[in-house]
Amino acid sequence: MRPMLNSSKHPEQGGLYFHLCEPSEWSLPSESDVVFQMANLVLVIALVAPNNKPLAILFMHALLVLAYLMITAWSWTLLLSPDVFSWNFSLMMLNLIQMVYNIYRLRPIQLSSELENVYKKLFKPIKVPRSVFVKLVSSEHATIDMLYEGDSYATQNLTRTNRLSLLLSGRVTAVSDSQFVHHIEPGQFLDAPEFESNTSGDDKFQVSLIATEASRILTWQRSAYKYMMAKDNYLQLVMSTLIGRDITNKLYAISSSVRFVNQSKSLIWHLAH
Repeated sequence: MRPMLNSSKHPEQGGLYFHLCEPSEWSLPSESDVVFQMANLVLVIALVAPNNKPLAILFMHALLVLAYLMITAWSWTLLLSPDVFSWNFSLMMLNLIQMVYNIYRLRPIQLSSELENVYKKLFKPIKVPRSVFVKLVSSEHATIDMLYEGDSYATQNLTRTNRLSLLLSGRVTAVSDSQFVHHIEPGQFLDAPEFESNTSGDDKFQVSLIATEASRILTWQRSAYKYMMAKDNYLQLVMSTLIGRDITNKLYAISSSVRFVNQSKSLIWHLAH
């Protein structure tokens, strides 16, 4: 076993001299050594623990706070070293701030009942994090508007397709040349086909969209929407999926309506003859 190297001041010259400590001079760990070893053990656990999820990051910072707190207490009460105390106290405070910040980020985000229903109906089933949805519907990117009964959201061949809206509550009817096309229910986009088929926003609506009862809509302007999608590829994928599904459902509803009308006309013709 290798002997230990120890140093101290020479009593006469005031300098440093070194001597080797034999194994027989080694002492058992004292209480101060135990605290120091425990602190370093906690440090090791904090650094090797997985930190790829928000809760894991919070756990890591909590362990670091505990470890640096133990070293701070050890250095102040037992080691009596201001330098060691100052450094470890600073590291403890930095990790404490990070821990508080992560707790703040993990706090439950309150939404209005309408937005909560939209999240549960559209976004939660495809595993979209709540924080991503909150970013999408924030006032920085979207607005919530009111349509009263009889109000027109879009007029055929007049209104430009420069926005995208989602119906939060109420009901809107699509009409083409005074003929009923389909209803739009809460949780459905008002203008997904028009928005998706035109990238410039200069085209005009091919149908009129009229509120048949008091309705609330969530609206994104095309320019702000495109800017947000360009910055967040994941959000772009989510919205493309939802818009594509909405268009498919509308086409199926229109196809079923046309087929029903044709079958009704055929039945009336046979009964008449």
